[in-house]
Amino acid sequence: MKTILCYGDSLTWGFEPGTGNRMPFPQRWPGILQQLLGAKGRIIEEALNGRTTNWENPVF
Repeated sequence: MKTILCYGDSLTWGFEPGTGNRMPFPQRWPGILQQLLGAKGRIIEEALNGRTTNWENPVF
C-alpha cells in the first residue's frame, strides 16, 4: 500500500465558498482520491484554509 500526503491550502482543506464551512471528507478531492484508490493507497490530508495567501487581510 502506498501512502500519499496531500499538502495544500483551501482547496485541499475543502473550503465551501457559499458558507465558509468545510466540506465532509468524502466530498473533498483527497477523499475522492481515497475512494478511487481503495485499499491500494492511504491518503493523509494536511491542509490549512488560506495557507498560501500572501495578501494582507483587511479584517486584521
